[in-house]
Amino acid sequence: MALSPVMRMQLINGVERVLHAPGNPTHELKEMTLVLDYHMDKEEIGTLAGDVAGALKAHSRIFANVRCNLVHWKKDDVIQNEACPLAMIQLRRFLENYEQTGEAKKVEILCEYLKRFHARSKLILVLSDFAYCIENREQLKSALTPFLQYKLLFAGQNTVNKLAETRTP
Repeated sequence: MALSPVMRMQLINGVERVLHAPGNPTHELKEMTLVLDYHMDKEEIGTLAGDVAGALKAHSRIFANVRCNLVHWKKDDVIQNEACPLAMIQLRRFLENYEQTGEAKKVEILCEYLKRFHARSKLILVLSDFAYCIENREQLKSALTPFLQYKLLFAGQNTVNKLAETRTP
């Protein structure tokens, strides 16, 4: 799935909203997190991630030297993290060991992981096909507060939006 011009504009507008949220300094971005949902197929996630990285780097100089944490969301109990430059994401070099999983995952578990290990990231982008489920809304609400709700954007299926705006199966 390539990034359409409309989706690119939605992405940049969403990123600008996140970067200008309360508590986020607008002049610098030292660290960001990019989450890959392994429910998507390899070609689709590779194209989307490369286009997102290219759009961010083309949009602003603050993405030139940002530390990017790449989170591999394989299963509810298998979430792995690695540091990866945006240039490597643009070149799709992160896909060597990618194997698509078919099971639906719980987004509240991902949000708890992000709150615990990636709270200092100023921007968190989740590339997904929105095939996750929400089983415990109170657990999700707890994971999103106090700051994660302002940093988190979901991108995929021709849309970019916050978690609260996404559909839940």
